Parts: sequence; structure tokens; C-alpha cells
Amino acid sequence: ATPWSEIIRERRVKWLGQLLCLLEETPARKAFEIFKEPTHKPRGAEKTTWVKNAEKDLNRLGTNLESAKITALDQQVWRSVVVKGVRETSQSTQSTEEQTR
Repeated sequence: ATPWSEIIRERRVKWLGQLLCLLEETPARKAFEIFKEPTHKPRGAEKTTWVKNAEKDLNRLGTNLESAKITALDQQVWRSVVVKGVRETSQSTQSTEEQTR
């Protein structure tokens, strides 16, 4: 059975692709772009946000948010590169865990 963390990671990346395909005038895309703008940093540790988790997922796949914006515009490429990459990454993680047991 696939671990919940991998299912969540895959769905987060899929949803990010849908968000990045939206026109820049749509409210959801505007909110995403505004969230990415730098602001002052409060004291203490940074909050873990959905966007930060999505960026970590992309980094695990060997890409970043800027290149993902371009890739997400072509749905077939997005599925083959990113979503397939999430599955391969989770399978390699599972096989590494099995080898260490």
C-alpha cells in the first residue's frame, strides 16, 4: 500500500499544476502570486505553508517553481515529467527503506 505521505505529495503536485495553468487574471492565481511576494520576516522559525511544501516536492523532482510554471502549461508534459516523477521518487524511497531493514 502506498503511504499517505506519498499520496498527499502526488496530489499536491497535481494541484499545483492546475493552479499554474490558470490565467494570471483568475483570483486563485492572483492569490498565489501575491503570496509569493516577499514580506518582512517575523521572528522565530518560518511557518510551514502549502507553497513551501510544494516547492520541496518540486525540488525532490529536480525542478523549481519557475520551470514548473512553464512545464505545467502543457498538461501531457506535466503529467509525464512531474506526476510520474513523484511516483518514481516514492518507489525509490520505498526500495531504499526496504534495503535498510
